[in-house]
Amino acid sequence: MSEAATSGIGRRFERGSRPGALARALAGIFLAAAAHSAPAPITLFAIDAHAYPLQRHITLFLTKPVIRREPVLSPSTSPDAPDNAAVYVYGTVLQEGGLFRMWYYGLPFTTPEGGLGECPILYAESRDGLHWNRPNLGQVEWRGSRDNNLIALGDRNSPPESGRLVDASKIKGVTGLSLIRDDDEPRPERRYKMIYEQKGIGTAISPDGIHWTDLVRSHLPEGEPSGLYKYGGYYFVSCHLAGRGEGDREEGREAYAWMSTDFEHWQPETVPSFKTPEPMVGAGWGTDAKGRWLIPTGLGLYTQDHLGIAAIPVGGVLIGLYGMWNQRLPLWGEGGVSGDLGLVVSQCFLR
Repeated sequence: MSEAATSGIGRRFERGSRPGALARALAGIFLAAAAHSAPAPITLFAIDAHAYPLQRHITLFLTKPVIRREPVLSPSTSPDAPDNAAVYVYGTVLQEGGLFRMWYYGLPFTTPEGGLGECPILYAESRDGLHWNRPNLGQVEWRGSRDNNLIALGDRNSPPESGRLVDASKIKGVTGLSLIRDDDEPRPERRYKMIYEQKGIGTAISPDGIHWTDLVRSHLPEGEPSGLYKYGGYYFVSCHLAGRGEGDREEGREAYAWMSTDFEHWQPETVPSFKTPEPMVGAGWGTDAKGRWLIPTGLGLYTQDHLGIAAIPVGGVLIGLYGMWNQRLPLWGEGGVSGDLGLVVSQCFLR
């Protein structure tokens, strides 16, 4: 890369004019990761084959988890609640002292026949992680009342009402989020940091996780995200994007990461962080990217990475889950697309 090109990237990355800023930033990340291999205490996982390169008479495998079949949070029974149709932890749960805190995504019924809409972000709390309550936050008017657990964040409005019917086309909901508590942040008003999906990726900050300020000028232009994490002083947003493969052929859904030093100014290039195997023939999303996503194109009939990597740093290792988008025809309904969870690890926090 030429000095001029490196200098240009550095200006966009650090808002300065020092050349080689991107190279130094990436080197810092890898050096920070390498530091964990020093004699100081490190974290090793038996699921990580890279942590045990020499093996004899040993096998690494995953044990089957015990699943609690009962949901910890069910749709509200109130006909006017913003999450009376479905609740999804397409969000985040944090444990702070003796309190579990959940930020989640909900769906409301919009017609008596079962029509579905979207709503702003919702919030719940629990003392044991199993029994949850929805505190009244009083921030957003929903169906004529502020007696709800909605968080005022994102582009939103109050839809016109006709009894219990809502014009779903006029609700601008949030369809997923991820947040962290940043205890290294010196400014208390930025203690919590969030990304959320709404026509791109929005960013926001908060002193307490309840009252949020939208960083309107720091939104990311594209991607369906599932993860926000921080390591070595850098912020990463993981999402799936439409990339290009060998011969400039279309890729399916694959994981890419956005990077930032301050959670406001994001590197314009993304990092290809994890990719599932792509076929030489038939690669692609398999749906029309111009809005007709319900119509199959005959491509993409393999396992893709949906929503990137939802990851957390544990010691010197990043542990993540990704959505295994198993695409089949017909696309939707019985026998069509299904989803599993895949487990991944990283030692460099980028790939």
